[in-house]
Amino acid sequence: MVMRSPICLRKILLLSLIGLHSLSAAATAQVTMDQVVVIANKESAESVRVAKHYIRRREIPMENIVYLSLPQDDTLPRADYEEKVVTPLREQLKIKNLASSARVLVTTYGIPLRIASPRVSAEEKEVIVDATGNQKKARQILRNLGATAWKLSKQSGEMPDIASDAPDIELVKWADARVRESIEKIKGFTDPQEVRKATQAMGQIILRLSGIVGLSSTLKPKEGSSNESAQATLNKLQTEIKNSQLVLAALAATPNKKNRLRAYATTEKLFGAIGVLKATSGEIASKQHKEADASLDSELTLLWWQKGSYPVSGRLPNPYFYQNIDKLKNTEQQTPVMMVGRVDAPTAQRAIEMVDDAIKAEETGLVGEIIIDSRGKKLKAGDQLSVYDQSLRDLAWSLRKETEYKVYHDSSPQTVEKAENVAMYVGWYRLRNYQDVFTFVPGAIAYHIASEEAVSIHDPGEKGWCRGILNNGGAVTLGAVAEPYLDAFPPPRDFFSLVMSGRYSVIESYFLTSRYLSWRMAIFGDPLYNPFRGKFLISIKESGLKDSAGQDMTAFPVSPINKIFGNPVALQSAQEESRKKRQKELDEYFAKLEAQARKQQSK
Repeated sequence: MVMRSPICLRKILLLSLIGLHSLSAAATAQVTMDQVVVIANKESAESVRVAKHYIRRREIPMENIVYLSLPQDDTLPRADYEEKVVTPLREQLKIKNLASSARVLVTTYGIPLRIASPRVSAEEKEVIVDATGNQKKARQILRNLGATAWKLSKQSGEMPDIASDAPDIELVKWADARVRESIEKIKGFTDPQEVRKATQAMGQIILRLSGIVGLSSTLKPKEGSSNESAQATLNKLQTEIKNSQLVLAALAATPNKKNRLRAYATTEKLFGAIGVLKATSGEIASKQHKEADASLDSELTLLWWQKGSYPVSGRLPNPYFYQNIDKLKNTEQQTPVMMVGRVDAPTAQRAIEMVDDAIKAEETGLVGEIIIDSRGKKLKAGDQLSVYDQSLRDLAWSLRKETEYKVYHDSSPQTVEKAENVAMYVGWYRLRNYQDVFTFVPGAIAYHIASEEAVSIHDPGEKGWCRGILNNGGAVTLGAVAEPYLDAFPPPRDFFSLVMSGRYSVIESYFLTSRYLSWRMAIFGDPLYNPFRGKFLISIKESGLKDSAGQDMTAFPVSPINKIFGNPVALQSAQEESRKKRQKELDEYFAKLEAQARKQQSK
């Protein structure tokens, strides 16, 4: 498992204990059947059979099934995804008057599992070549600025060198160090005139190195200083920075060839050669479509998002993640984010059985043992592996305290040797090597934290944990179709605490505890499954949920199903009008800048 630091999250509102009862009512609001759309592949009789069975068992309106014509393969090319999934699905939701009400999409057996990275187009190749040229220029500028700063400060000795093929980050550190050293040297000059000239020259170096943002940080008056001139200059720079940042955001939201060049110029103005170097690296990676593959379900969450309005490469923050969701306002101006789950299994018959098992467990209760398999890693600040291991230990502790379930916790580095009558399981780490030691009860919820456990669930030779769990009787599991990085997995204590709180279905619990969208994760099983509805086995106190500041939450988060979104069809039209207006404003802004530059040159 490769680690990646979790995204930086803003603070969310802490809800008071006084409002706990009203929030509980909101948190337990159930998904209504008119909010669920089931997707079947009409080229697969088995897919249609699974979809119709699910519709009947969950009493979803029959008109809420959408048939797509798709190849019967696990992997779908990106172009086919746009043409054969997004476009016809949008059209069918419009025709069926479900565009505004649909909140949960259910893919079924026979729907491809993943989307391949796009092919690099001729236009993208041109951009890569141009960005690579800009990257080389920026690297050379950094070298030149470092050498000029060193020479300006009249330092003795030989300037520290850096390899020509040094990584960008090392080159930036090298140039920044030369500038900082030179600034300190200049402070020691005894001739006032020499100090003034050197300081002015150094200001130009800083401007080219790190832009007006870097220059503003060096102009901040010392505490207690009454240098009105310096403060006035700083205020002017900060205003310019703010305006340029707004322009850069507008350019990013309105991508085209013309705005791309403008974005580079604005980036250079704001952040200098360092900013340009970072921008080129990001653009090259984006156009080469690094990490641009995804699970079809995760990409489908952005069904109503316009093509080009978000980066295909990499992953996006999930607004439904519980530390984010209270920042989402109930507004008709927000483009919907769909919750997507998958009724899928190694065979169509097993997918049908999973649905039946889930409904039976809701009726009779999920009875069995809970298996938690940690690795005995000591908690260490900044170490993601130890954080997830601690989450497993904390889950075992809270379940023993709050429930009557028999909880077996294995803290050895090895996986469990035998597990019978299993109602819930979570553990790690044996990569794509399912251990056939589990006997799951009907309705069991289980997942294994390891990379690529959902590469396939249909290939008979696949040894991943998702296929193994579903084959052995598990009703719900989750995993990744490719390397997801550790923090893409729902933290075990968070996920199971929400499930066992009885306030949320499986799909709500998954989206409240998953950090990313447009990524490689998928959840398998009946999305509406809630075996603990109304039982409230886990309290907020023992849930382990924390706000973005690391403080214990005092109430369960609002369910994603309660967030109000607008009509996506109307929003798309409004967004297009907004894009045209924004483009006009950008054209006028840059035309004004060009006129000012010409006027300045003519003087």
